[in-house]
Amino acid sequence: MLLRIQCLLILILLGFCAKGQDLSSPHNETELFINPSALSAQAHFSIYYHKIALLQHAKCALLQDKNLNLDQQFAYSHCSPFTKVDDSWTDPLSGEFISNIYNKKEYYFKRKDSLNSASRCTLEFRVFDKALAYRFKVISYTQSYYGDQSNYPFPATDSAWWIPSDCFAFEGLYKNGLIENISTLVNTPFLGHRGDSLWYVIHEAALLQYPLSDLQSNEYHQLETRLRYGSDDSLFMRKYCFTTPWRVISFGNTAADIANSKVISSLNEACKIANTSWIKPLTFNGIWWEMHEGILTWPEGKAHGATTKRAKEYIAFANEFHLGGTLTEGWNSGWDNYGTSNHSKQNFAKAATDFTWDEVLRYAKEKNVNWIAHHETQAEYKHYDSIAESLFKDLHKKGVHYLKTGYAGVGMEYGQAQIEHFQKIVELAAKYEICLDVHESIMPSGIERTWPNLLTQEAGRGNEWNATYKGLPPYYATVLPFTRQFAGAFDYTPGLLNLFNNTEHRKRGYTTLAHEIALYVVLYSPMSMLAQDIFTYSNYRKEYTEAFKFMANIPPVWQDRKVIQSRPGDYVVTRALQTTKQDSIWYVAAIADENAYQIKVPLDFLSTKQEYVATIFSDNRSTQWQSRPRDFSVNYIAIKASDTFTMSLAKAGGATVRIVTRAVFDQENKAQEKPIIQIPLWNRMNHIYNAVFQHQSTYGYAYRKDTNAVVHYNSHYDSNYPAQGDLSLTDGKISFYDFSDGNWQGFFNKDIDVTIDLPKNEELHQAMVHCLASPDDWIYFPRKVSVIVLDSNNQVVKSFIHEYNELPKEENGQRKTDDFEIDLLGVTGKYLRVKVYNPGPCPKESKGAVNPSWLFCDEIVWR
Repeated sequence: MLLRIQCLLILILLGFCAKGQDLSSPHNETELFINPSALSAQAHFSIYYHKIALLQHAKCALLQDKNLNLDQQFAYSHCSPFTKVDDSWTDPLSGEFISNIYNKKEYYFKRKDSLNSASRCTLEFRVFDKALAYRFKVISYTQSYYGDQSNYPFPATDSAWWIPSDCFAFEGLYKNGLIENISTLVNTPFLGHRGDSLWYVIHEAALLQYPLSDLQSNEYHQLETRLRYGSDDSLFMRKYCFTTPWRVISFGNTAADIANSKVISSLNEACKIANTSWIKPLTFNGIWWEMHEGILTWPEGKAHGATTKRAKEYIAFANEFHLGGTLTEGWNSGWDNYGTSNHSKQNFAKAATDFTWDEVLRYAKEKNVNWIAHHETQAEYKHYDSIAESLFKDLHKKGVHYLKTGYAGVGMEYGQAQIEHFQKIVELAAKYEICLDVHESIMPSGIERTWPNLLTQEAGRGNEWNATYKGLPPYYATVLPFTRQFAGAFDYTPGLLNLFNNTEHRKRGYTTLAHEIALYVVLYSPMSMLAQDIFTYSNYRKEYTEAFKFMANIPPVWQDRKVIQSRPGDYVVTRALQTTKQDSIWYVAAIADENAYQIKVPLDFLSTKQEYVATIFSDNRSTQWQSRPRDFSVNYIAIKASDTFTMSLAKAGGATVRIVTRAVFDQENKAQEKPIIQIPLWNRMNHIYNAVFQHQSTYGYAYRKDTNAVVHYNSHYDSNYPAQGDLSLTDGKISFYDFSDGNWQGFFNKDIDVTIDLPKNEELHQAMVHCLASPDDWIYFPRKVSVIVLDSNNQVVKSFIHEYNELPKEENGQRKTDDFEIDLLGVTGKYLRVKVYNPGPCPKESKGAVNPSWLFCDEIVWR
């Protein structure tokens, strides 16, 4: 009996390695405790940051088959001693020095059977001061593997930002809520936080010959990685040698720690391009925006955009304002059947009949402007594989060094085959000295360190949605530095000068001009576009020349760039340095969500030995995002390192500050007098601005910030539109026009029927239900709302009902929001039963045509 107990204890110890192996970061900020398993190629680990448990009992494992079974053929053998590594490097694009110091340790697993003793598996951990990364390396001679899986049991009550993984090309809006409320697969980067002092993000680095990974919440609300299926319904599979991507968790005490991390690119191999002198960042314009507006077309015809005449006009404009390049979308033949079931292959070797390729290239060379080619593959990546080398060889022969590719089509699952395709294209482009801007791309994983000709990628919802799709809410961009931008450079395509670019509702930018300009600093893209057409910029030239020149001259790369203040979803302040032969030029830029902010920025990053002048481009007292979004002020302020600078941001607004030494400022402006004011006056002015900004109208309102009221659902919301769960209707947040932004709850073909349990008996004067109408999406306003006030014994105090005979107009498919109010006459109650009545089938003349309709609500408030 005693022997049996002893054997059992030995097995337990072998299986779970009771004594954990520990590994700390170079400056001991992070501690990692690892327990490798003796039963299979897996390990459990816990992360402590500044002695606080960030993540406990996490797991990483090698998978044996697509049913997610663990490989039981390996047994833990031994581990290496920890090694300190300094792999610091310099970015060839900007010259920025990137510190990359970490401690590493490897765990070795070997095959249990003697017949295949040469098969082995290594699990490597790297611990940085503010990050953890790990990956598997496998050599096997008999087994096919389907990849790896990780489990991250972060507390279910941690808050997070994410986008659902079923959004095409990662172009979803970020949702905000508790981990326990995640019900679908979500993309990485995934941003989480515990209070305001512990932030983290999950992503992957060095994604090569391997499928993309999503996150899924299991039955215990624990996040688990899930590999993407390919078009043939298969997962990753390798018979012999393979290496998984790095699984990365980056963390810090502030959200800025996340945004400033360079861990994703640093986990990739060093640059493989011997001579990078041909890789030059640039700002460019392009024939593009008018197609998204529906004014011009990609295919040939009367409204064809990419004509020789128009291309030369764009190139001349680029030359006048010292832009580096001009993009011409729709220049090639093959667009005729784009988007149809009978679409033809694009012909990237033949120009459209009204586009003379040689003449455009000649003119671009004369004007010292790079012509940027465009290849829209329509997601036919296998066909593009077969022709890419001949195309790139021809572009190189013609002296074309910049190419934008696109994959707008069906079938982009980002499985193993498509990941391999993207990598092939990047390496082929490097071979023929071509810089890439890739749209509908894979989510970046840092390979631009190895192949810096990959200048920028899309992989996210960009500014084109403001042209003809669904307008972006201003909070969206304030989340990007900590999510999409964490992965790598983002071709967001900012620069809207005309924010009323289309008279139809939702076809405009829901920000201010100052916000748009600040995006060039807040977001990073070495290949940076001025999104709108040159005719828009020219039409506003007289009134907005100063604004356009300021925007066009912001550099695309920086020698030092950091987020210095932030609250994701609310505001971001970024500082960036451009070093020239004459001077060091600093930029500080900030953007706001739908609220106004006043932010104090210490200027202690400046030299104490110099006097400086700041040029401030900002919202002014007349700026208002709804009606006067282009109103701005330019001021010149004398500053020094000991000063603290005040930035006031209008609702949906922004500000950009350019700082140079007084000597450089005088040299730049010697031909004209600029009125320079002192910083005490500027800060007083900003207090006035902020007072005005706070009183502007905005997207919505709430009577209370936090009601602490419990909501009981008598009719439940649709699982596809849960918002942030059961508290969403009383969380004090009023939403925007996009029903998929994560704040709206959707009810299909049913009434909304909820009971609100107030914290105590209250005197009630008014109730309001905030609803959405979007007829093109079968969403309509309610025709009737009722409220029943009940006392603490659930007895009816008084009933109220209101029928809305004169509803806000819903013509032309325009999206609208409105507040449906009911006077409660000062009655006292403990419970509110609110019923919002479904309007019935969609009208016959609508796109929904007699189908059942939706109700969408994002808030019920009272006072």
